[in-house]
Amino acid sequence: MAIDALTISALIISVLVVLVALYLTVRARRDTEAKLRRVADQSALEHESPSARELCSALRELYPNTCPGLDYEVGDDGHGAYLRAWYAEHPRPSRKELEAVVARHRGQG
Repeated sequence: MAIDALTISALIISVLVVLVALYLTVRARRDTEAKLRRVADQSALEHESPSARELCSALRELYPNTCPGLDYEVGDDGHGAYLRAWYAEHPRPSRKELEAVVARHRGQG
């Protein structure tokens, strides 16, 4: 049984396709795990820090379809919460916009 050049080429291409698919799957898994870690970290921060909770509430009011950890990250260095990163397609809200919404929430409570 002789293997011709076409058969060898087809085998090499098949192996390359499988390797590329495996690489893409591993990379997607890593990205998903990183996003889940960020969501979990943001959830924990929101439960531990009242100022982070206020800021997340303000962001949810401005952009109801955003998710902490996926669309933005909130930080709290002990001096109050702040918007650490913004990934959403919407324009990043200004500090004044956020402060106005937080103040309105405090006035209602």
